[in-house]
Amino acid sequence: MRHPHEKFIVTEIVSIVSAVFIGIIGFIKGYHFLIFIALYLIALSLFCDVFIKWSTHNKTQAIKQFTRAITILFITTYLLFKL
Repeated sequence: MRHPHEKFIVTEIVSIVSAVFIGIIGFIKGYHFLIFIALYLIALSLFCDVFIKWSTHNKTQAIKQFTRAITILFITTYLLFKL
């Protein structure tokens, strides 16, 4: 039997691993665009965590993660248009 939140868990893990690799390449090569993509992937992993926590009735943790994800999303978008 499959876990009911398997899609969110897989998406969260894939986005975190991708963010690490893309972020390392972005820092080594000096590409700002790759660093922004890595930050957006981190925000995506936080949103997946929000969906998991919300559906497992851990509302307080879900709200905290949602606040973190929105903050990263706004700051990254601001920096993307600023640079």
